[in-house]
Amino acid sequence: MKTKIRVRVPATTANVGPGFDSLGIALQIYNDVELTLSEVPEVQLMGDIPREQSHGALKMVMECTRLFFRKAKVEERGVAVQITGSVPTARGLGSSVTVRLGVVAGLDRLFGNPLSKADVLKLVTELEGHPDNAAPGLHGGLVVSGIMGGGEVACIRKPLPESLQFVAAIPDFEVETKKARALLPAALPFADAVHNVNRVALLVAALWNGDYGLVGDFLEDRLHQPVRSTLIPQLFPCLKAAKEAGAIGGWLSGSGSTVMALTKSNATKVGVTMKKVFADSGRECEIVVVSADNTGVTFKDLA
Repeated sequence: MKTKIRVRVPATTANVGPGFDSLGIALQIYNDVELTLSEVPEVQLMGDIPREQSHGALKMVMECTRLFFRKAKVEERGVAVQITGSVPTARGLGSSVTVRLGVVAGLDRLFGNPLSKADVLKLVTELEGHPDNAAPGLHGGLVVSGIMGGGEVACIRKPLPESLQFVAAIPDFEVETKKARALLPAALPFADAVHNVNRVALLVAALWNGDYGLVGDFLEDRLHQPVRSTLIPQLFPCLKAAKEAGAIGGWLSGSGSTVMALTKSNATKVGVTMKKVFADSGRECEIVVVSADNTGVTFKDLA
């Protein structure tokens, strides 16, 4: 039986404008989750993790291990977990999924895959509450997903070409998912609901057909971005500036704070323009330009 493994999980950008809790894209930014089994039945979090994040990270890892052992019905073992990588926390790039998926998928592989891939996704979705980061993190590419009856997760995947570039403006401030979700309206006007259904259907069709020039017309959202812009006031000025600089369009990545732009050219110009919007508002941001990750989770057996 293997006792040590390293799991690489990509960052993800979810919602993609109007596709709230349904659309997600894996990106070529990664976290590595290294797991080591031990005989002592305890969970340890190893490595250099900031003190303000360590308690939450340990709690997350413990929840993952407990749920895995319960669902997989295998003998419980102790687990030491070390997390490294480039996915920033609380920036709307799926950092929590890199940990949860890394732990669950890694344990599953160490114990000889008692869970199917669909079971792994269902388990991580149960921990997350929604599949829009977990599904692309697991499968790679663009994924449309949703929770069905009995908690099953349906998902359909589409690889994206390397020529599509994602320009991420990652601000110098965090946005807690819990706080961003608290802003969501309890109900939508009928016209706004129809607007989002219409846009997301057109968006998915354009992405599936490779009609990327049309995508920018279908990214407008009326469900979550208007209210969340109170937490990220740079959002709409940044999206406007990015499009004027040549981007196809853009969106708030997950619940923020990252603002994402999509382009097939002029990525440097788009990034400079987005950075200037933040600077003009008195804030800083890091610009990262990447393509989609079409692989999803990968593994390296260490022992």
